[in-house]
Amino acid sequence: KLLGKVKDIYSELDEKVQEAEEVAVWASRTLTVVRPIQVRLSKPGANGPIDDTMQALVTDVAKTVGELLVVAKHISSGSKPSSFLRTALFRSDFDEAKAAFDLTMKQLDTALGVDTNITVHEVKDQLALLIAKIDVMMDVDAKQQLHGLVATIGTAPAKDQQVL
Repeated sequence: KLLGKVKDIYSELDEKVQEAEEVAVWASRTLTVVRPIQVRLSKPGANGPIDDTMQALVTDVAKTVGELLVVAKHISSGSKPSSFLRTALFRSDFDEAKAAFDLTMKQLDTALGVDTNITVHEVKDQLALLIAKIDVMMDVDAKQQLHGLVATIGTAPAKDQQVL
């Protein structure tokens, strides 16, 4: 009975150490995704309706990732017996750091969705203004060509960046 309990505890600790190792890799990758968002938000003109909220969320994500990395690396470093001991001692810290990170990532995901929606509507508004200017300034043939170009850009903007 005692050996069975020891085996169960060993297995549980081993799983937690493996989880900490995987989380450390995953959290590092997450930082590489968050950095470009931080760069975009630090550029002049990043003063949209949601940019302040996004900046705060990105800062929170970076902070919680950092905290999660510290705990995960601390747990998973060293020999197996020492990592088991650290896992037993710091399991709640690890679980709390993971929960905090998960929460901030959900909030950032929601904010990114809202930001994307706002950006799409801004692009549509800019395209409508461009069409209005074309209608005022161009002759009939030029209008048709430019309307076609604007329609192409509006339907597939990512593919048509070269056109711009």
